[in-house]
Amino acid sequence: MKPFLILLFLFCACSTQPKKIEYSPSSQVGCMNIQEVKTRLACIGRLVKQLEGIRNAVISVEVENLERIDSEYINTKETYCFTSQETGEKYLCFETQVAKYDPTTLGKIYSFGIKFGFGFIVGIVTGIGISN
Repeated sequence: MKPFLILLFLFCACSTQPKKIEYSPSSQVGCMNIQEVKTRLACIGRLVKQLEGIRNAVISVEVENLERIDSEYINTKETYCFTSQETGEKYLCFETQVAKYDPTTLGKIYSFGIKFGFGFIVGIVTGIGISN
C-alpha cells in the first residue's frame, strides 16, 4: 500500500500545473465530495483514514498574507479544516503556503509603480549617458 501512495503522491505532484489563484483575504466555507477530499489529501501525503465514514466534509479556509513576492503575487498561508456535516466534528486541519495572484486595485497600482519606477530610472540613466 505504501508504494502505491508514494507513486500517487509523485504523480499528483508532478502532474499538477501551477496556476494563478485569485487572492481572497476573507474566510471561505464550501462543500466538497469526500472522494475529492481524500484524493487531495493523498496528493499532499496526508493520512485519510481519519475521514473514513464521512459522506461530505465542510471545508473552512483561513487565508493569511505573509508578504508580497513581487508586483502581482502575494505569499499566503492557508489553513484548511475538514469537519463532518452530520456531526460537526473536526477531523483534520493542515496548513499550506501558496503564492496567490493579486488582481486587486492595490496589486495593479503596486505593479504599475514598479514598472513605471524602473522605466523612469532607466530613462534618467540613459539620458545622462547620452548627454555626456
